[in-house]
Amino acid sequence: MNANVVTASVAGWNEGSSAGAGALPDTDPMFRTLFERSADAIFLFDPDAGVFIDCNAAAMDLMGADSKASLLQTRPADLAPDLQPDGRSSRERADEITARVRAQGSHRFEWVAR
Repeated sequence: MNANVVTASVAGWNEGSSAGAGALPDTDPMFRTLFERSADAIFLFDPDAGVFIDCNAAAMDLMGADSKASLLQTRPADLAPDLQPDGRSSRERADEITARVRAQGSHRFEWVAR
């Protein structure tokens, strides 16, 4: 399954948020609405922890997930085959993408998922 995935570091991540782990910190209501209602699958990624910290309903549908919790706190390579179409390991590719996210703040890319 090919997936367009948006990754982004979340500045000011508040692990003590009353919403609990895996939820976005307090954000602008307009952002939250756009994020939740987007037809595009969106995953928010914490490059420091190396895991997804939030996703929208389209991401859950794309991955065939029964719940958001089943996707959160997972690493991108955990949801992918061993190799990506370019022949590189998913773990190696995920590390490269994470480095780009750190450098640029966000990155849009093609990813083959299971």
